[in-house]
Amino acid sequence: MLIAAGFVLARSSPVAADDWRKEIIIAGQQAVRNTIREELRTSFAGVEETQFEELAGAKYQLGGWVDLITEQGQISRQHFSCIIFHDDNGDWAAKDIVVMPQ
Repeated sequence: MLIAAGFVLARSSPVAADDWRKEIIIAGQQAVRNTIREELRTSFAGVEETQFEELAGAKYQLGGWVDLITEQGQISRQHFSCIIFHDDNGDWAAKDIVVMPQ
């Protein structure tokens, strides 16, 4: 029985199961990036630190931190949140985008 369990675990691929989640998080980060002044660089929290909640209607609430970095290198950590969903064309879209100081 333990040997059978070992074969099942060896063949499982938990990373692949999260690929859909990473795609949504990247879409959310891009939506947030589009609302930030162009001259600022951004550095977002990793996938493991991003809050992710499935909502009704195939929508997803995201939240986390983003560092806004000036040309002089000053960093300001902000909290972001948004709702991600597919639009009528099947592309990722965002609404209720908020970026505010922590």
